[in-house]
Formats: sequence, C-alpha cells, structure tokens
Amino acid sequence: MSSGCIGAGLCIVLAPEHFQFSSGRAKRTERSVQPDDIDVLHAAAQGCPAAAIVISQD
Repeated sequence: MSSGCIGAGLCIVLAPEHFQFSSGRAKRTERSVQPDDIDVLHAAAQGCPAAAIVISQD
C-alpha cells in the first residue's frame, strides 16, 4: 500500500531525471522510462520513506 509523498526528496537524489519538486512534494517528470533506468527507479521506490512510489509494468 502506498501513501502520499512527504517531500523527503530521496527519489530526486537517486533519480533526478525522473523526479522533481513541485509545491514541496516530489513529482514524476515527463521523461520516458528507458531500460537502463529501471534499477535506479526501483532504488528510489525502495528508499522512499513514505512508500509513495509504485512501479508497475504495463
């Protein structure tokens, strides 16, 4: 179960191409996910203290 972003910013540190601050919260950028990005996005999701990042494969 995920909760809302608390603005810790770890995702921005780990994956700055994919996350940015907006109104004190992290927001996903419009950048498309490339195969080389998967590991860093998983690290951001695992490190999120609010469990606000959910990765799904369509």
